[in-house]
Amino acid sequence: MLPLNRRRFVNFTAASAVASFASPARIAAAKSEPRVKAIAFDGLVVFDLGPIVALAEQLFPGRGTEVSNAWRSRQFEYTWLRTLTGDYANFWQVTGDALTFTAKLLDLDLTQEKHDRLMEAFLRLKAWPDVLPTLTAFKGAGVRMAFLSDFSAEMLDANIRSAGLDGLFGDRLSTDRVRAFKLDPHIASTTPDKGLLQYMFNPKNGSWLI
Repeated sequence: MLPLNRRRFVNFTAASAVASFASPARIAAAKSEPRVKAIAFDGLVVFDLGPIVALAEQLFPGRGTEVSNAWRSRQFEYTWLRTLTGDYANFWQVTGDALTFTAKLLDLDLTQEKHDRLMEAFLRLKAWPDVLPTLTAFKGAGVRMAFLSDFSAEMLDANIRSAGLDGLFGDRLSTDRVRAFKLDPHIASTTPDKGLLQYMFNPKNGSWLI
């Protein structure tokens, strides 16, 4: 289910960007003056959560998909609730709170060891198989790349190292820097990186947020 959702998300938000680099010939042609000048990626477009599903299955046999789906849903619901109420907590805490709720919801035997293993898995994510060649092509074409994610800075840095993506991204922008999540309508105007965010959000400048 995750690959399908990710594919639809990428296709919907970045069709023009991908089209610009659909073949080696176009990549080569774009090196002099790329149509797409900058791309900001959300963490979940880059990082594959499949291993977390596998770990949940290992810890709770027969229920891995159920556990991971409930956990992910609660993660996002908590970001919405905290945005609406103004009661901010970073994404690492939200992830832990969501896991605790999921265990109670599904009546899981979530020991401290299991809790810690599942949380630590969010610091050891790998990239989707198509990520490294795609990002390498973008970089070779002179496209500026950044992360813009609700992941905390620590989560971003740990997963970039784990996925072997060091050196591909310039800015690593965590929304935690402004104590808000991306769905907050004020984030583009309140962030210290306002200029970069406005640039990333504007396809007219050849820039895309994925």
